[in-house]
Amino acid sequence: NNAFSVNWIGHENLKKIVCPELSYSIGENAFVNCTKLETFITSKNITNIGAQCFFNCYSLRDFNLPYGLKNIDYQAFAMCSKLSLQIPSTVESIGWIAFFAQDQITVEEDNLYFSSVDGILFNKDKTNLIHFPVSKIGEYAIPESVTMIYDCAFYGCSGLSSVKIPVSVISLGGAAFRECTGLTSINIPVYVNSIGWGTFLGAINLNTIYVNTKIPVDISKTSSVFEYIDKQNCTLYVPFGSKPAYQAADQWKDFQNIVEMEPTFEMPLNVTAGGLAALLPQSVRDTLTYLSLTGTIDARDFKTMRDSLPVLANLDLSGVNISEYVDPEGIVYQKDVIP
Repeated sequence: NNAFSVNWIGHENLKKIVCPELSYSIGENAFVNCTKLETFITSKNITNIGAQCFFNCYSLRDFNLPYGLKNIDYQAFAMCSKLSLQIPSTVESIGWIAFFAQDQITVEEDNLYFSSVDGILFNKDKTNLIHFPVSKIGEYAIPESVTMIYDCAFYGCSGLSSVKIPVSVISLGGAAFRECTGLTSINIPVYVNSIGWGTFLGAINLNTIYVNTKIPVDISKTSSVFEYIDKQNCTLYVPFGSKPAYQAADQWKDFQNIVEMEPTFEMPLNVTAGGLAALLPQSVRDTLTYLSLTGTIDARDFKTMRDSLPVLANLDLSGVNISEYVDPEGIVYQKDVIP
């Protein structure tokens, strides 16, 4: 541990290291802050890379993770902004923010625990977005399979101009969008119930934030969520009828311009059979004049449209399938037939 940290005099200028073949582990903090290190040739026997091992080695470009590697500990390659890595199939665990503020990560397809798409790191079933490359620019739509955005996932992605967070997401990790200075607007979906420390810290160009939860997410114990955002000029849009709640809630109340959104809903709305009622809050039902659906519906959803949408005038069902439904009294509503 700490073998070549710059705290050890004489190693500040290391540029290349060849790891001995008999090495089985690289200890924690081993090369932390070796800022001139460009190449590291690993031993084929390495199974573990320790915590903060290459932390802030921002010149590191050439590094091959060996087949047989099982564990990459926390912050092992954090701040290695020029480094791209391929995760071998043998890796079983990746520690907390192991790659934050780093470039592209690819994963061998037969890895049982992790996956990647276009250099973006996910868990195997793509429910957790773990790391987004700092070099990517432009717009990005997070896959609808994702439910959690990990701590520091987009940290320092200053070239990201827009990110679409799907309604499936329930958790925004700490510092997830920290210093994403290219973002001007963000939409926090309706089911988000957890927002971590400093999630939007330093995203200084945000001028609109849309929040779809009627009850403010409790961020009283996760400080600095919106630190350095201009709360005098950034508009916080909240659901209809919820402005008083946001004006009273920790950190949300710091925004000087809190505006209630008119009761609207993003279309088309993807539905599973019998699930329409759960997707439409009462404020939307009372004023909804247009509804476009995709997915699968059944007789229960037609009942919702008939009985709970009093001003509905235009309905687009061209993207749905109608499934069979048997009600509690045994009445059968047939597939592909409007009841």
